[in-house]
Amino acid sequence: MVTDEPSLITPINENGLLEGHDRLDLSLETLEQQSKDKAEAAEKLAIARKERIVIETEKPTSIDQDINIASFARSSSNQKGQSIYSRPSFHTFNHSTECALLNNDSNAQRFFLNSGGPEIDSRNLDPDGDGFACQWDPAIYRQLAIPED
Repeated sequence: MVTDEPSLITPINENGLLEGHDRLDLSLETLEQQSKDKAEAAEKLAIARKERIVIETEKPTSIDQDINIASFARSSSNQKGQSIYSRPSFHTFNHSTECALLNNDSNAQRFFLNSGGPEIDSRNLDPDGDGFACQWDPAIYRQLAIPED
């Protein structure tokens, strides 16, 4: 059986062409170049790792963390959703977007209280006027038993 396809062991002449087929075989050169590129990349990575500087940072302190939301919850008596503060009908900020930016409801309540809430709701965190930002619920804090000093 005779085929025109080159076999895997077809001899290559001095010009890099398969004998009898006048085709250029780049596979060997490509493998050699890939090996060189891989070695060069490994050297650059090793140098970069040696030059890398690791900086330890402190956890940022935030004024919002000093706000005691448990104390606020225990000092309020209205239910969630019970409007006791007036709110404008038009809001500059989108309630859902602003709440999402604050990661969780407790952070939202701290931010809300620190920025003038519940009397002032500049970021539309409390559109229903109950004094509670986003979906924050004071019920769990109202159930806490605080020992007498």
